Formats: sequence, structure tokens, C-alpha cells
Amino acid sequence: MGTREKRVTERGKKPAVSKIEASRITRDVLIEAAQAIMSERGGVDFTLSEVGNRAGMSAALVQYHFGSKEGLLFASFEQGIGRSLDQLRWLRELKLPAAKKLRMHIGGVVSAYMQKPFTNRLLHLLIDGATNEKAQRVADVYILPIVNFHRDLISQGVEEGVFRPISEMHFYFLLVGACEHFASRKHVLRYVFNVDDVEDAMRQDYADFVYGVVMNGIAA
Repeated sequence: MGTREKRVTERGKKPAVSKIEASRITRDVLIEAAQAIMSERGGVDFTLSEVGNRAGMSAALVQYHFGSKEGLLFASFEQGIGRSLDQLRWLRELKLPAAKKLRMHIGGVVSAYMQKPFTNRLLHLLIDGATNEKAQRVADVYILPIVNFHRDLISQGVEEGVFRPISEMHFYFLLVGACEHFASRKHVLRYVFNVDDVEDAMRQDYADFVYGVVMNGIAA
């Protein structure tokens, strides 16, 4: 084969995937499998074998990449909440009235929990079963940014004259509790309210309802 033909052949080949990239892809596939199981069951009751079967891999491979079920749970949580924290940082920098930011924030929280309803339950599982040092680290990295955003949002609203001064702790539990509960109680939706699938219109309607309730409670 001549030099020109060899170059054409090499250009036609798919680029080789490095070991690091292959490992990242495998981890992502396993995390997606675990998240799919948790979303279906509404909890974290699964085995590494079930995750491996869902991903078409072995339980040994799951253990190799994550060390244990706790490692897989933590990786799943990090991926699940990472995008939400990015959106929170983006929303904080927007030059918008506090009430508008609040509406957007509530819509985002409802959507995030609908996509990954296990996130909040997984967060508290990781904290409850951890050492004090590890639990504090989880709280500092994943909960404190949300609370800080709420504190800044409340301060902005008070300065604008649309919010009354309130506790960021009360605000956090009110908002997160209302949004998470709606998303994670699929059995209640199905067997009490005959709702098998929450469509976009219903999700938006609930987000608007929560916004109205919160605004009525904190309005100046």
C-alpha cells in the first residue's frame, strides 16, 4: 500500500478511545442504569448485580469502578445535582427582579425532581449514614449553595419591597419539601389521583401553584 492510500485508510478509521475515556463512558452508563432503577422504584433499594444487568455488565465491573454501593450512590447523586447547582449559579447572576427569579427557581426545582425524583432521598441517605466529617462535607458542597441562594434571593426581595424578612431555613424546607414530595410520590399520584404520568402541563401547573403559595406567604 502506498503512502497516499495508507493516509486515506487511517483517516477513515474511527479514532481510538483512550482508557481514561473508556472508563468515563463505562461509569456514566452504570450511573444511568442505577438512576433508572431508582427512578422506577422511588428509592435506593437495589443491588450491584441489578445495576450491572441493566447496563449489560457484571456486578464485579460496578464494584471495580465505584468500590461499593455507597460509592455508586454518591456518584449518582453528584451527577444528578451537578446540573442543578450550575443552573442555580446562572440564575443568581441574572439581573432580574426577585419575584421573577423565584418563579424560575421553583420551576427548575420541580423539573429537576421530576427528572430525578430520588435525589433528595439519596442526599439524606448519604448524610445520615456518613461520619460527621463526611456529612458536613456533603452539606457544605450540595446544600449550602442552595441555602445561600435563598438567602440572597430573600434579601433582594426585601430590598425591592416585595418580600418580608423570613428565615432562609423555613424557606428552604417549605420550597424543597413541596417540590420533592410531589415528584417522589408516584404511588400516591397513581392510586389516589389516577395520574400515571406527569406531563409538562401538569408539572408547570404545580410549579405555578407552589409559586403562588410561597409568594402569598412571604409577600411584603
